Amino acid sequence: VRQILDELYADAPDGLSGNEDCGQMSAWYVLSALGFYPVTPGSDLYAIGSPLFPEVTLHLENGNSFRIVAKGASATHKYIHSARLNGADYRYTYLRHADLMAGGVLELEMAATPGAWGMQPGDEPLSRIDEAPIVCTPVIQQADPAFYDSTIVVLTNLTEGARIYYTLDGSVPDTNSLLCRQALVLRESAELRAFAFHPEWGSSPVISASYFRIPERREIELSTEYAPQYAAGGDGALIDFRRGGSDFRTGQWQGYEGVDLDAVVDLGASKPLQRLALGCLQDENAWIFMPLRVRFYA
Repeated sequence: VRQILDELYADAPDGLSGNEDCGQMSAWYVLSALGFYPVTPGSDLYAIGSPLFPEVTLHLENGNSFRIVAKGASATHKYIHSARLNGADYRYTYLRHADLMAGGVLELEMAATPGAWGMQPGDEPLSRIDEAPIVCTPVIQQADPAFYDSTIVVLTNLTEGARIYYTLDGSVPDTNSLLCRQALVLRESAELRAFAFHPEWGSSPVISASYFRIPERREIELSTEYAPQYAAGGDGALIDFRRGGSDFRTGQWQGYEGVDLDAVVDLGASKPLQRLALGCLQDENAWIFMPLRVRFYA
């Protein structure tokens, strides 16, 4: 928590490490600076972190006040060695909403090295769902979206006792569809749809992915590096016969920042060319612009 507070926030144009998201990033900073944060939405637990301030007082809307005293808190003394809630020893690494709203004092003894506080089983916040269990969506762990001969698709699921069913023609799968028993080896283009089903808890949402067998073998040599956040599948993205859409967020566009795109495409044999073209995307709001000029050499 302290590392994020210190390194990923600043009073500068790029002082937020991502989208402000209607105040969520700032809310995380404010609450974490106070020393706690509601990690799990819908839960009444606040995980205790590492307060920035030696003492803060929260004036609650019900008229009560809750005071957090972090004795010795500093840039070096960021570890909690002991805690007391309203004068009594407190072993848990979380606060309940009811305790917070009731008012009182949370006293933390800070130190420069980690201690044993909060390390016993049961001291941590509850991080499981006991009621209305959720069936997790399957995860694709390994697969090349565009391939020449074949690609391997590995589907996994974290819900114990759930089975994964899938289709390869783009249709919506059900429990009568193909049952995933092992890794899938695709040798043709496919529109994968998959979901997990538990006999007691029901179905997960459907996950989808497209796989394309490249009809012609060709090679590309990139003399410059593409931006890692716009990889579009790797080195072969520019010759995989797949076009990006109008949204750069889909991961289908390969982008270059601060360098020119310099590439050599090898078709494998001499072939007549009737047309050369380059597809580009511009989105001024995301600081994505068209190239200043394009040159082809054949």
